[in-house]
Amino acid sequence: MNKYTKILRFNNLFKNLLIIAPLIAYGSFDIKKDIILFLEGFVALSLINLLCYLINDYTDQKIDKNNKLKKKIKINKNELFILCILLIGLIILSLLYLKLYENIYVYLYLINFFLYNFITKKIIILDLIFLNNFYIIRILYGATLFKLDISIGFLTFFISLFMALSLAKRVPQIQINQLKKNNSILKYSVEDINKFISFIFLFFSTSILIFFLYLLNSCCVNFNNYNLFQISNYSIETLIVLFSLFVIWVIRTIILLVKNKIKIDIYKFYLQDKFSYFILTIFLIYLTAKNAI
Repeated sequence: MNKYTKILRFNNLFKNLLIIAPLIAYGSFDIKKDIILFLEGFVALSLINLLCYLINDYTDQKIDKNNKLKKKIKINKNELFILCILLIGLIILSLLYLKLYENIYVYLYLINFFLYNFITKKIIILDLIFLNNFYIIRILYGATLFKLDISIGFLTFFISLFMALSLAKRVPQIQINQLKKNNSILKYSVEDINKFISFIFLFFSTSILIFFLYLLNSCCVNFNNYNLFQISNYSIETLIVLFSLFVIWVIRTIILLVKNKIKIDIYKFYLQDKFSYFILTIFLIYLTAKNAI
């Protein structure tokens, strides 16, 4: 049982918190109703994640032997078969019981996974696009779960943000493993680092620009006729504080990447990063104080 808990990557399920992003952006919710919806959606998607992680780790075992950022956990065919049957059964039961089988993004997530795992992750650029898709599908899954319409601007913001983070995910993998051309781990090498940093800067800058346009839309310039942005229930003051904290967070991330200070997977880094928690704490304190006035 202990080995199975190591094989199944429960620590990666925090990424599914993204499904609540549309609800948070909307800024108005029914706590009792939406928490139940979130928990149901989180459980169902997490079971699908566990299945995908299991298959990915099994098919990548030979490659991961040379990857310093991956844990060396051996999965044999019998363990794969037992866990796959168990997870598939739980996935079917959860989708039926929670009535989430109508959420099309469940199936799009699986399609994206199989295309990524067996085809596109071996193709430059396409691997980054499909890696980004995992996060965007989570957001769309959440929007469907909470029955919320999301704007083009909202979706474009997250596409830009997670494309930057998908690129940032590759940088430590390349640097730590000192990957050369035609290596067995990735289709990139240390020679591509500067290009990666440039594109990370580009996509982060795009996300900041979109956020800034959203601020303009909220206070003075109305872009709604073009269906770009949807006004949330947050005040302009709250949005300005959030925008400022976001810009600080982005600048620090870029500096850390340029200085080669991130030595682990980018998402594991953020889970351990005290500064990111500090930024989040400041915003939560601000929201609490504002609501108390």
